[in-house]
Amino acid sequence: MGEGKMTGVIIAGGKGERLKDINKDIPKPMSRINGKTVIEHQLDLLKKYGIQSVYILTGYLGHVIKDYFGDGSTFNLNIKYLDEDIPLGTAGCVKPLAKILNGDFIVFYGDIILDIKIDDFISFHHNKGGSGTLLIHPNDHPYDSDLVVIDEDETIVEFLFKDQKPQYYGNTANAAIYILSPDVFNYIPDGNSDFIKNVFPSMLRDGIKLYGYRTSEYVKDMGTVDRLEKIRIDMNVGKPYKTCKVHKRPAIFFDRDGTIIEYVDLLHKVDDIKLFSFSPMSIKKVNDSGYLSFIVTNQPVVARNICDTATVVGIHNKIETLLGHERAYIDRIYFCPHHPDRGYQGENLTYKIDCECRKPETGMILQAIEQYNIDVELSWMIGDTTTDIQTGINAGIKTILVRTGKGGKDNKYNVTANLILNNISDAVDYIISGGIKHEDILNIILKKIKCKNSPFVISIGGASRTGKSVFATHLKTILLEEGIKTMIADLDNWLIGVNHRNDSMTIKQRYRYNDIEKDMRKLLKGFPIEINIYDPYYRTIKDKDTLRLTNEDCVIVVGVPAIDIEGLRNISDLKLFITTDELIRTERFFSYYRWKDIQEEEIKTLYEKRLKDEVVFINSSKQFADLIIENKGGWYDYNKNSI
Repeated sequence: MGEGKMTGVIIAGGKGERLKDINKDIPKPMSRINGKTVIEHQLDLLKKYGIQSVYILTGYLGHVIKDYFGDGSTFNLNIKYLDEDIPLGTAGCVKPLAKILNGDFIVFYGDIILDIKIDDFISFHHNKGGSGTLLIHPNDHPYDSDLVVIDEDETIVEFLFKDQKPQYYGNTANAAIYILSPDVFNYIPDGNSDFIKNVFPSMLRDGIKLYGYRTSEYVKDMGTVDRLEKIRIDMNVGKPYKTCKVHKRPAIFFDRDGTIIEYVDLLHKVDDIKLFSFSPMSIKKVNDSGYLSFIVTNQPVVARNICDTATVVGIHNKIETLLGHERAYIDRIYFCPHHPDRGYQGENLTYKIDCECRKPETGMILQAIEQYNIDVELSWMIGDTTTDIQTGINAGIKTILVRTGKGGKDNKYNVTANLILNNISDAVDYIISGGIKHEDILNIILKKIKCKNSPFVISIGGASRTGKSVFATHLKTILLEEGIKTMIADLDNWLIGVNHRNDSMTIKQRYRYNDIEKDMRKLLKGFPIEINIYDPYYRTIKDKDTLRLTNEDCVIVVGVPAIDIEGLRNISDLKLFITTDELIRTERFFSYYRWKDIQEEEIKTLYEKRLKDEVVFINSSKQFADLIIENKGGWYDYNKNSI
């Protein structure tokens, strides 16, 4: 297989029956999108990557294409044409090129809009050294797509046609873009034939090497009116350009067990998989957002010889199938089959090694970064264990611990996530659409901070489970980006441990109001203060720490009673009260205490008790807030109160 100058081939002979109502007098590839025909967009891409010689294979209304493009000189290209008198199929129409081409060529179907980094595609093809490379990608309708099955080396092993799929399958769809060597001509018969149904399977049967090049760049066919309109919308917002690999993209890395699917110890049976109900919709939001989505999972079941890698792939196929039914997809699943510890009966010694891919090592994430050109600074790791959080920290990406699965109770690593949220639904909402939507809030805060000598004190209060800590964390991030050094003081660390409480205690006693006021005044005067570290799971004091100012410009004091404490109000420069719909708060309250392994009846009793002895008092402190901020399911709106 040579590495000479690549030739472009565009298959443009189809009638486009599904577009006949809007394209009566032109062939489908001459449909206009953003002022250019589909073929023109394809030619622009080929030219961008130095492919000057192009063959356009025409059929129905082919003269329209010839009249428009001519010999290509107007477009700084060399264009030639081959006409088919009768439909010959995607491969049959290419057969006449056997007498013309003696080097590799790249094939586009004429109804495709795409923006891909072609030189990476070509490099992959050359490095693999096969007779052909197919561009494959995940999509949101794998159930009615032709799929390409590849092995760990990206070698194609099988094709799954739309109407001949097994129960579960991976989501690697044929994108109708190929790089082929002249070897392919030996497998194209005379007459009508199709690449994916006839030619490629025939090559595989003869042991000819074909490879699959995985990408998540923009590749869409415009074969229906709805798809054409969707592409026009995408083009208007620059989606093809933004998703091309020449640009860095942010990504969300998901753990698998206990995060996307329900936790099963040493999962090794396909039948045991159960997606969380919120997983498909959450991942669909990621797909629609511009973020890439990946699963990175440790699977030591292989090293322990409980199952083989094929079984793990089968498990992943089921996950991808179930997600696909809901029009969601994962861009790629990475798994580590290794385990460093030996001594298990029947273990597979091949996989009993120290490796760079087993979390909290970062090998899987680094592989994705290299393959997909990921923007590390804007990316996130979401998981249910401290191992996941340590992995994200090691990789230099932000982290969210979710309370599903192990909920951080594995205690393997002494780490703190950027955020702790109930599940991936909340996590994705925060990443994709969360945060402070109104610049007015930020402008008010920034203006006030810059008008006062340090430190500027922001107190954030409100009933439990309204989103105060998430807001405080997000605010701190923004302030740091503005060059404002910020500290958070969490009032939960002043709580009395559950073993030292009694039913007659008020919120003032549980939170030690007097100590909070005294400690905050001491801190702001520059003295260090010793604080407890409250463990929310065990509801006890687990450690001690020292809090001191080190030239902070801003101190955020966050907690249920932050605005209810008069002395704290008096030393606060800005008082914020966070609220949310009570139904949302109730759901979060119950979810939070379930995570603590408290029984349902006890949670209900506690909820009703807190309504009477806590919420009513805290809500009355709203009157003292400068801003009342409403948490609307991950993002925040506001009403002015006193400013």
